[in-house]
Amino acid sequence: MRVERYFAFEGNVNDSGSKHLDAVVLDSAGGSVVPGVYPDDSPSAVGSGKSISFDGSGLRVDIPDEDGAPQPTAFTISLWVKFTSLELPLLPTSVIVRTPSSGGEGGAWSHQIRLNRFGQFQCWTYDQGNGSNPNVVSTTVAQPNIWYHVVVSGKNGGLVRMYVKGVEEGAAAPVNTLWQGGHLYSLGTGSGGGYSPAPLQI
Repeated sequence: MRVERYFAFEGNVNDSGSKHLDAVVLDSAGGSVVPGVYPDDSPSAVGSGKSISFDGSGLRVDIPDEDGAPQPTAFTISLWVKFTSLELPLLPTSVIVRTPSSGGEGGAWSHQIRLNRFGQFQCWTYDQGNGSNPNVVSTTVAQPNIWYHVVVSGKNGGLVRMYVKGVEEGAAAPVNTLWQGGHLYSLGTGSGGGYSPAPLQI
């Protein structure tokens, strides 16, 4: 399977996937481009390396679609994430979300990995075909300062699924037509529905 977008966050937000379309680090939604924060910290499963850190105060990474790219009919998102704090009121929080514009995730969003108020991973999508919200919830409850590998996927006319540490969790949810209004993915932000940014590393 071809990896279209791949970000190692080894001191930068360069895209090592087939698209080679780099992300940007912003100090706020639609704000100024700033250097990211890249601690020498990564999951032991991938060996030594860096990650990118978010403090929950506005720093974000925006990953734009290629100009003129069609809306996806299927998606797979795979990432490692570690939450440096999970105390209330940081929950619920978003990890990655698809949105129409930088800052637009407050009003329109889908294709999201997030934590609910109980600390469980969720894959939340918007089904444009019937207006429903296919939602898969993990049995895993995230703990602070532990790396988790999370994979979510979905496709038109198929199922939305989620895997945590290589194990499928939650009940797969049917989806008719994936949301067609997104133009970028954002990391380290909040979203509509009361989801706030929280301190985390990816």
